[in-house]
Amino acid sequence: MSEVRKRTTVGDATSSAAASRDVSDDQKEDIESEDDAKLEVEELAKALPQGTDHTPHILSSVLSGLPDRWRNWIIRTIFTWFMIAGFIVPVSMIVINDVMAYMFGFFFGRTPLIKLSPKKTWEGFIGGGISTVILGLLMSYIMCQYRYFVCPIEYSEALGRMTMDCEPSSLFQPQEYTLPSSLQVISRMLNGKSTLTIYPFILHSLSLSIFSSVIGPFGGFFASGFKRAFKIKDFGDIIPGHGGIMDRFDCQYLMATFVNVYISSFIHTASPQKLLQQVYSLKPEQQLQLFQTLRDSLENRGMLN
Repeated sequence: MSEVRKRTTVGDATSSAAASRDVSDDQKEDIESEDDAKLEVEELAKALPQGTDHTPHILSSVLSGLPDRWRNWIIRTIFTWFMIAGFIVPVSMIVINDVMAYMFGFFFGRTPLIKLSPKKTWEGFIGGGISTVILGLLMSYIMCQYRYFVCPIEYSEALGRMTMDCEPSSLFQPQEYTLPSSLQVISRMLNGKSTLTIYPFILHSLSLSIFSSVIGPFGGFFASGFKRAFKIKDFGDIIPGHGGIMDRFDCQYLMATFVNVYISSFIHTASPQKLLQQVYSLKPEQQLQLFQTLRDSLENRGMLN
């Protein structure tokens, strides 16, 4: 019996050792396959066209001694608060609407607008809306004149430093538009032309100003209803006489959501480098199909000899 037990024990040990060797071999194969996949990804990344903008590297090296939280805050500050008019204009429109609505409501307010905000009046709402559209268009036109407001912060190879001097995109360059037939008569009487030359950004600014003056104030109405539901006057007391941060930025959240959707839908355009990276991520047969379709299109338009 003892010999049988010894043989069984030896057999079990041998089988367990073989199983452990099999497992270790499988683990080695998995590790090797993962390493191969990483090498393929690195080789593909090297083969992709690289950008010439060294701004991220410069900012990372300059701010390397700061904590991640402060580094993130500073980078967001550089690329938002001092960024192009696409950020300054929407924020300013909400401020203009609040100020002008208060002014018109204070001097001319007679008709209550909504029960959630008893101090809001129709006169203030309408006056603030008209003022926001006019001042928003004027502010957009002025900002388009200066490259400081339309150029991102980039690293200049020639100057060896950060610069905001660039060739403005078509969004910030004057374009000629044909007026509707109903307005061509008036335009000819004023300047003898049937066309209008303006910055395309001003047209987008018109949409933003209309939203900020008509829909934007409802962010404040929603906040007022929320406070009344919990029977509180303000969200905080950090700002004397105004309440908390949320009390001052209630309309900004609604405006920020709209601006994000608007830019993604109507303004944002993909660069050739990003499109090419997306093409490389497709399957080989999809890349071949895309190539054949693009080649046929270029040949039909006579762009390929």
